[in-house]
Amino acid sequence: MKSLNVIIFFLLGGIIGFTINFTWSFQQNLITFSTAFLLYFIAGSVAGIKSIKLKSYKTLLLFWYIILLIGYSCSINFSWDLPVLITICFLSFLSGHYLSSLNSLIKRTLYTGLIIAAFAVWLYFAVPWISYEAKTDIEFKHESVEYQLTSINTSDSILSNTSLKGKVVLLDFWYKACGVCFRQYPKMEAVFDHFKDNKDVAIYFVNNGIDSTETIKTFVNNKNIRIPVLVDRNSKLVKKLKLDGFPTFILIDKKGDIAEIHKGYSRDEASVFEEQTIKKIEALLME
Repeated sequence: MKSLNVIIFFLLGGIIGFTINFTWSFQQNLITFSTAFLLYFIAGSVAGIKSIKLKSYKTLLLFWYIILLIGYSCSINFSWDLPVLITICFLSFLSGHYLSSLNSLIKRTLYTGLIIAAFAVWLYFAVPWISYEAKTDIEFKHESVEYQLTSINTSDSILSNTSLKGKVVLLDFWYKACGVCFRQYPKMEAVFDHFKDNKDVAIYFVNNGIDSTETIKTFVNNKNIRIPVLVDRNSKLVKKLKLDGFPTFILIDKKGDIAEIHKGYSRDEASVFEEQTIKKIEALLME
């Protein structure tokens, strides 16, 4: 029976690892964190209910986690969310393990509350990402936006709403530690290639201003970024438009008005991102 339990929990750890890996690759951090919490909390609960020794199984679960998630993710882009996710997995497994065996009303209430809270967070942040929808900030739609963005190659080279007026402009905002930004990037690069010979379209990869110039230059060179890179110095435009999640792209029509602010990059939109974004730009060109 002990050997069977080891096999079951080893496989369970693999399922959890794959699920988190799949989610993290495309979704936003809070979806991932709440998913990880729920899965590891439930795994820890089962371990507690079955009176299984904690040491063996937390080792197996973390092994799967490290192999399936850390190894894969670090090969693309390491960022702060990985150690946070490790901590969440470890603590939630411990919590589920210990709370499942406690009988007092307060402890059972805490156990139930943690499950409900994690599910509520997941539901709140996951629902808007289920399908490819225009996640447009209505507050700024059709508003003329003033901006000055600096090239990383020439510090005195500034592109603005004035110099780009008459063109359809796509500004794709990112920062170095944004893993999802660079999962979206190949799709955005395909959009860039589609319009690279069209003088009426300007597409830029815009750092949100939190990274230093040298950091950006090194990172862009290492990643072989082909889309022209600009910097929002002191995050002026980011603050003005209240951008609080990345990647975010802003579509600006030929008159200089915001046509759409599209936030994030979901799993389901990965398959249609290139096609939908091209259609949006072509529609603006026809206006």
